[in-house]
Amino acid sequence: MDNSEKKGLAITAFVLSILGFICCGCGAVVFAPISIILAIISLATHRGAKGLAIAGLVISILSILVVVFISVSYKEEVNDFSKFIQNSEHYVQMYKETGEVPDEFKKYEDPKYDEMWKSNNYANFEEFYADLISKMDQSAAQASSAYAGAFSLSDRLTNINLIQAQAAV
Repeated sequence: MDNSEKKGLAITAFVLSILGFICCGCGAVVFAPISIILAIISLATHRGAKGLAIAGLVISILSILVVVFISVSYKEEVNDFSKFIQNSEHYVQMYKETGEVPDEFKKYEDPKYDEMWKSNNYANFEEFYADLISKMDQSAAQASSAYAGAFSLSDRLTNINLIQAQAAV
């Protein structure tokens, strides 16, 4: 095994650690543990590229710490956003019917959040929520039309195959 092949684990650990850090959240949860394992194996077996292995280890640990910090600091917000995403069809439909923010999200109308909405170019939470609903609705419509387009394409191909089969008979 030449020297470049020995460095593969360290390089992979480093690249995965960078991906985990950039993607944060889910990326760190997925990539960081793999990166840590590869970096430790690389260091323990003296495969070379010690600096990259150490860098990968440090970056992965930092990624995990950032995710833990965010999860602890913004636990309620993360839970609410997850709830919204999991039930987005329900919330979009409810907003279309009533035009109102659901009671469980009204807490974000509190003035303590005003600066956050303004820093994200929204006048207030209601404007943010309306924009979020609009984007979720557009996304659902695009997915639905893509599905319908694929379905109609499938129908057309089936019809072509039936016509070809009938012509062959």
